[in-house]
Amino acid sequence: MEAPVLEGEWLSLVEASQRTGMSIQTLRRRLKEGKLRSRQCTTSHGLAWQVWITKDDQSENGVEGEDNQALFEESNLLTNLGEPSLATLPTLQLIQWLKELQQENRELASKLGYAQAQLEESQQKVLMLEVPKVEESKAWWRFW
Repeated sequence: MEAPVLEGEWLSLVEASQRTGMSIQTLRRRLKEGKLRSRQCTTSHGLAWQVWITKDDQSENGVEGEDNQALFEESNLLTNLGEPSLATLPTLQLIQWLKELQQENRELASKLGYAQAQLEESQQKVLMLEVPKVEESKAWWRFW
């Protein structure tokens, strides 16, 4: 009697995480515990782990499993319409605010550089305007 062949496929950890709804950390922990079939294969970037995911392991919407990291990451992506989701709107506002602060910082740095150059120029003028110090001559009757 032959063992039943389960229908499935080899997936990278990222793909398996998205399909099962488990985080990559959970998949790695299960690999270490021996609960999942795995293999190491060569990619253009070096060795990578793949896991065997059966149709039963895959959840339809990615919400089954211990962690819902894939669902969380998906909620942070921009929608197909190009409008930011509610989760990314504060982030986009912070990025815009950061850009404005960086621009203001560059402007202030250039003003500071100009003020420092003027200060150095003024200090040079003051040094040139100072009266040269003349050494006091001794009285003619003093020899020492």
